[in-house]
Amino acid sequence: MPDWTNSAVPERFSLWTMPGSPMQDMLGQPWTSQSNNWITNQALYIPFLLPWRYPIRRAFWGNGGAASGHIDIGMYSINGARLWSLGSGVSQGSGFSVGYGSLATPVIVSPGRYYLAMSIDNSTSQISGANPGPGVFRAFGWYQQASAYPLPAQASFSPWTASLPVGVFGLMASASGI
Repeated sequence: MPDWTNSAVPERFSLWTMPGSPMQDMLGQPWTSQSNNWITNQALYIPFLLPWRYPIRRAFWGNGGAASGHIDIGMYSINGARLWSLGSGVSQGSGFSVGYGSLATPVIVSPGRYYLAMSIDNSTSQISGANPGPGVFRAFGWYQQASAYPLPAQASFSPWTASLPVGVFGLMASASGI
């Protein structure tokens, strides 16, 4: 396993690609972008460990077969306080395209434990992701919240019961590029 404390900070990362992340175990799960729509205003909160100081300039997500409406991606402290969010990014594109949203002011986040969050304002938008079932997500310590678009200032963590695809989404240090 890499020694993350001595590694260079990556230009971009997502929970799908972080070594040691439970998301890696789900990479073998079938992609479900075409068959699963989002639950309107439903937020998901995914815990993760950030091993380095990281300058966040943009967030990205994988659109599914039909992108529509608006998406909000943000980051929360372990106690549920919102540290930043996109606000309202347009979920543009289709056919498994990548969507981006830039932060109005870049944020530098210290190493620590956080939640990465996502919410979409409609039920017809589709995202690229996998859906192994709610029991798996509860075991990983993930939470959900109803009526959470845009993402709230304080998360109200509820046990994961939704059957949602967990989208490919993450953070970027660069202001442009893929």
